[in-house]
Amino acid sequence: MKDLRTIARAHERPQARRALEVAGLTLVVAVLGASCGGGRARGDSGGPPPGAVGDATCTDLAFRARDEMDAAARANRACSQDSDCVVVGFSSSCFDGCTNVVTATGKAAFEDARRRADEGPCAGYAQRGCPPLIAKPCAPPAPPACRGGQCLN
Repeated sequence: MKDLRTIARAHERPQARRALEVAGLTLVVAVLGASCGGGRARGDSGGPPPGAVGDATCTDLAFRARDEMDAAARANRACSQDSDCVVVGFSSSCFDGCTNVVTATGKAAFEDARRRADEGPCAGYAQRGCPPLIAKPCAPPAPPACRGGQCLN
């Protein structure tokens, strides 16, 4: 098993940090999905509940919400200096990915994506009877920086 120094060093590299966040989300969602009975609410006859998208499982719905917000973050990272970038909470009512970085001018678009995630896949998550989100502890975010024209942390 990796020691804490190895894990801490991984948090310093953006790609490794993202991989750790995805792995953590995958584990949380997998546990939640399993306790959700494979995505079916108690008493469900097998069809999707009202508001759910198709036959999506709890895991599917949490990942759809995450993908909605991740796309908005990626679309709002173009910068010219460090002060253009801000750290935002990367979570909704059905997943927690700690933090992400966007431009200050792109923050509103990111918040709109959070609203769409909460009203769309996360609403289906709740209607399906998926277990409540248990947020994992998050390491403090690194200060945002503009590197190669993109906001990073």
